Amino acid sequence: MTAPVYHIVFHQEYWRIEFAGLYLGEFATAEAAAEAALQVARSRIDANGVQILTDGDGRMTVREPE
Repeated sequence: MTAPVYHIVFHQEYWRIEFAGLYLGEFATAEAAAEAALQVARSRIDANGVQILTDGDGRMTVREPE
C-alpha cells in the first residue's frame, strides 16, 4: 500500500493541504500548512519516516521519502 502524499498548495487566497482532491485548511504560510500536514501524517499508525520535502521547483509535499 502506498503511503499518502500531502501537497502544500496556494488555493483561493490561502495556503492549504491538498489530499486526494480535497483542499484542507486556511494557512497564512506554506510552512504552517506543511507543519499541520506533517502532524497529520505522523499521527498514522504506520507512519515511518514521513517528512516535509521540497522539490527543485519549490513545491512542498509531506510524505515518506522514496
